[in-house]
Parts: sequence; C-alpha cells; structure tokens
Amino acid sequence: MHPRTLGLLAVIVFILGGSGAYLAKWLRQQQQHTGTAYLNSLPDFRLKDPWGKAHNNAEWAGNIVILNFWATWCAPCKQEMPGFQALQERYFNAGVRFVGIAIDTPVAVEVFAQDMDIDFPLLVAEMDGAELSRRLGNRLRALPFTAVFDKVGRLVATREGAWSRDDLEKLITGLLKNG
Repeated sequence: MHPRTLGLLAVIVFILGGSGAYLAKWLRQQQQHTGTAYLNSLPDFRLKDPWGKAHNNAEWAGNIVILNFWATWCAPCKQEMPGFQALQERYFNAGVRFVGIAIDTPVAVEVFAQDMDIDFPLLVAEMDGAELSRRLGNRLRALPFTAVFDKVGRLVATREGAWSRDDLEKLITGLLKNG
C-alpha cells in the first residue's frame, strides 16, 4: 500500500475514533441534563424527620414504598396528604409504607404533620430532595412528585403532580395481588 494512502487512512481512523468518543461523552451529558437517566430501584438515602431522628431506606425494605416529594407551600401536595394517610392506615398491615420527603424546613414540616395528623414518616430533605426526585424521573422538578416501588425495591410508577387516592389505591392493590 502506498505510504500516502496509509497516512490518509490513519488520519481517518483517528478522526472517527475521536468523534465517537466525543459523541459518547455528549450523549451522556445530554442524558444527565434532561433527566432521562433515572434510578430504577429504591435509592439509598438517609434523612432526618423534623424532630431530628435519622431514617434510611433500609427501614422499609420488603414493603411497597410510596415516596412522595412535597412541600408545605404546595397546595396540591397538601390536598393529596389526607388520601395518603387514609391509604397508609388501610394498607399498613399488608406491607405498604408511605414516606414523605419534604422540600421544606423542619419547622414547617413539624407544624404541618401535627396540624394534619399525619403519622407516616415525613422526612426533611430541603433542596437536596429536588435532586433525588429528578434522579427518579421528575424531569420538570414538579411538586408533588411520587415514586412507587414494589416489595423488592423496583421502581414501578411515578407521577408528576397530584395522585388521586382512587388511582393510587388501584396501583397498590395490583402490586399486592402480584406479590
């Protein structure tokens, strides 16, 4: 083969290799920025409740877990809480656990929990909770945002915006039937 042809071939291979690496890096960055890369299982987290007691995701292992990202200043968040409380009471013995992750302050969450008589865990994540919700698929970083995990910790559903009690109950009963 002619030396000039070999040189040209080497340049083409170099350009294609560099372009491929650049393209792969660009696609990874786009995925991270658009929120399309999300967790498919219950994430590890350690957060405190408004009274300072630390909790982590291991507490709810083996249960259906409904993680609800919310805030006291969010009207739709406050409207869906009584329905979540009722479902928690109804399905607690069947292995359903609601966990509220507040994008809020400890004082505001404490007052809300007492005023609304919420007895499932309400944890305070402040703005770190917004990033966790994004990693779970909340592309718009909307509140409320809810992620539902089955008993083995697989993400089975998410919802940006309020979830009606009836729709969520249908999902819960389906997960309980399917093990």
